[in-house]
Amino acid sequence: MVISGVTDLRKEAGWPHGPFVFGKVYDSDTALLASPVHYVHAGLPPFLIIHGSKDSLVPVNQANLFTEALKKAGTEVTLRIVPDRDHDVMRYEGFDGIKKFFERTLKSQEKQ
Repeated sequence: MVISGVTDLRKEAGWPHGPFVFGKVYDSDTALLASPVHYVHAGLPPFLIIHGSKDSLVPVNQANLFTEALKKAGTEVTLRIVPDRDHDVMRYEGFDGIKKFFERTLKSQEKQ
C-alpha cells in the first residue's frame, strides 16, 4: 500500500526536489536506486495506491508513474486518486476502502 508516496526521486520523473535524497543532491542513476519504482518486478503482491489530486507535497504524477510500472510488471494495482484532496488525503479517505482491499486480496491469497 502506498499513500501519497514518493516513488521516483528523479527530477525527470516529476519529483520537484530531485535528484535530492537524504539531504544531498545525487545524479539521476543514484536517485533511481533510492526509488521504489526501481524495484518493481514480476511477482509482487497486489498494491493499493491512494493519492490526493491536489497534493502540494508529492505530485500526483508519482502515483500514476508507479501504477504504470506495476501494471507493466503484471502486478495487480488499485489506484485511488481522491478528488480535491491534498497530502493529508487519509484524513478524508477513511479506512473502509483500505480494509476492503486487504480483505479481498488476503482472501484471494488464502485460496492459492
